[in-house]
Amino acid sequence: MCEFEGCDSKFTDWRLCRHHYRRCPKSGHEAGNYICHACQKEYTTLEGIKWHIKNHHRGDDVDDDSYVGSGNSVSEDGEDSGTLSGEGGTSESRGKAHRSRLKPYCRSAGPTIPITWFLEQTLNYHNQHYQSCLFPELVPRAAHWTPVPRGEASSFLPEEKESPWLQFKSAEEDAPQRPFRMHLFEADVDNNTGDMMLNAGGPIFGTAWCPIPYDKARVQFVAVSCHRSYDEKHEVIRVSDGKGVIQIWSIGWIEEHDSKKQAPRLALCIAHDWGAVWQLEWCPSGTYEEPSAVPANADMFPRLGLLTVISSDGKVRILSIPHPSSLVSAADAGKKLFTVRPALVLDQNKSRLPNATLSPCLCSQWNPGFGHDRIAVGYADGMVSIFDLATASPLLKVASDDGGHIVYPHHTFVAATGSVVAVSWCPATGKHLAVASDDRDLKIWSLQDTHYPINCHGKRGLLTGCVWMSQNAGVFSCQDDCYNFEHNNTHFFDYGYYGTHMRTLSAHNGCIWDMGVSEWLNTIASCDSAGEVVGVVLPDLLDTSQTMKTLSHRRFSACSVSMRSLQSLTETANGVCSSDASAVINLSAAEGSSANVEDIKPIIPKKVEWQCPPKPQYSDEFHHMPMCYDDFRDKWCLVYEEIDLKKNLRPDKKLSYSHTMPSAEAHSLPMRSIRRVSWNPNLGCHAWLLMAGFSGIVQMVRVTALEVFSKTFVPRARQQDLIQWCSAPEGKHDDVDNGEVA
Repeated sequence: MCEFEGCDSKFTDWRLCRHHYRRCPKSGHEAGNYICHACQKEYTTLEGIKWHIKNHHRGDDVDDDSYVGSGNSVSEDGEDSGTLSGEGGTSESRGKAHRSRLKPYCRSAGPTIPITWFLEQTLNYHNQHYQSCLFPELVPRAAHWTPVPRGEASSFLPEEKESPWLQFKSAEEDAPQRPFRMHLFEADVDNNTGDMMLNAGGPIFGTAWCPIPYDKARVQFVAVSCHRSYDEKHEVIRVSDGKGVIQIWSIGWIEEHDSKKQAPRLALCIAHDWGAVWQLEWCPSGTYEEPSAVPANADMFPRLGLLTVISSDGKVRILSIPHPSSLVSAADAGKKLFTVRPALVLDQNKSRLPNATLSPCLCSQWNPGFGHDRIAVGYADGMVSIFDLATASPLLKVASDDGGHIVYPHHTFVAATGSVVAVSWCPATGKHLAVASDDRDLKIWSLQDTHYPINCHGKRGLLTGCVWMSQNAGVFSCQDDCYNFEHNNTHFFDYGYYGTHMRTLSAHNGCIWDMGVSEWLNTIASCDSAGEVVGVVLPDLLDTSQTMKTLSHRRFSACSVSMRSLQSLTETANGVCSSDASAVINLSAAEGSSANVEDIKPIIPKKVEWQCPPKPQYSDEFHHMPMCYDDFRDKWCLVYEEIDLKKNLRPDKKLSYSHTMPSAEAHSLPMRSIRRVSWNPNLGCHAWLLMAGFSGIVQMVRVTALEVFSKTFVPRARQQDLIQWCSAPEGKHDDVDNGEVA
């Protein structure tokens, strides 16, 4: 059935429906009749008349623009249809008409801004599927949180107490800043731009913004997980345990456009022995309570949210996180390191099967639909399990030994022949699931029949992630093309009835580790092992008439990290040559010595002409790359290039192709690799982009250039009560069962 209002057409075949969708008179699109000058044949679409001239009048003396369009149609060269007969109009006027008729997404010199339609569509989706109060029985309680003794804290915290050497290089300044180090859990904010940076202490593999109701400005929070050591290694195909911490950072009031913001602070640390944490994810809605909410019992705390922890021991844990201010104030001496009893544990129940081998969890996602009562979990053995959090069956929900509850899956199926690296729900139906695996296949499964996937696309590269957005009838994927060098891209695969082909969105020259999407801005951001973060402001992918030839003009660079040796930095400072050893600092000084920072002189970078592609230059650095962190600690520095994201985002030539992008060293410790990238999901703060790397450094930048229409949309939505779902509960809790087993 046609989805346009006022059209009652019905079809039994999806091909006929797609053909009608492009030509429906109720669609609101401007349509005209295109008449060929040679044979007077009429066509209703611009693509049809172009195909006719190309295939039927190729040998005739007929131009490609020899057709007349009625109404406001536009010819192939961009001029108005009234002047296509060749009469009137000077070359200058036709040139102006050509430039004025170019669509805004095709203008290479125009600003890169998102489409305002997606702000309203995303808000409508949230009003339909999000709720203000969910899972009231999963509340944080004082009995579930235990402070860690001071003598045992060091066994959970990261081993390195200082970050690697860091340096910022701005294109506007003649000389970069001096290299510096950050202490463990130290944070800083740029007073000029308002961008933030913090040191988590180890390689980061899990980050997540906390979803907060956006009917008014509130304090933002971020969850971060990292390994304890830079040399720590884990096998993703075998279960393992080990100690670590999950960090909850308070970012503060970041909605205001005031550059004078406070630096982030560590609000809470959760100690655990669950092994490596591969992913963190919050419940999308319904789990936030105001800090001033008064609980029904004295042992309850106001809830910040429900956090899903994917660990290498084969289990998924759901933690009920309280507001850090209420928990820390209740603890003795303001302690911030606690152990917690999970509110729910999602187990695959393989321990009860004979000769069963446990498999690590690698990915999960909450169902974005109404209620958020289901979670899809992917495992390293290719299995995907669906857990129902609202189940009351005694076979699926049992009591655990520590007084909590264990939930078993109600549906498990073999989704891949390799490890499942990403799962994504279909936001529209909630019955379909996209599964990306390292067997190079991206499959779409119907949960009503999991004997065979309904769609499969793969054999391009080693997939590392997939995302299904609510406004697009397709799946976004990223890959590591380890089988074909210099072809790492992010793609969009159409799985609706629009019939669009696969589209390449961004190009990289290293393994693409993660991809974050912003449905408010219709923008994606991808990060790779070469330290590059590339954003793409997407056009309307549902409109098949839009050309994708100039999609590279909609790309922008959000972060660029390079790795330089401290010896090479000091040798090039102020023109000092390598033979003048007396002017170079002593790099073998003891760790933590302040002389290393004080003696480094301003560095004047050399001007190197841009080449496409650049020729490989082999030096001593190439043959002495660090293989462990001991080789990196006092000899290398991470150089961050400061990129202006406040003004119009102009296209960069290096973002057009994979071979023009910086590449990563496969034989080196991946210190400059960016592992996680995510957009803030809360309206008003949705332009904040988080980037976390292997170095343990987390950057949070605000892409102000994309907030062109958001500055007026957000106040209007709050004043006119367009945000209907997120009225946070401020009353008392219900006196629910605390889950204790008699």
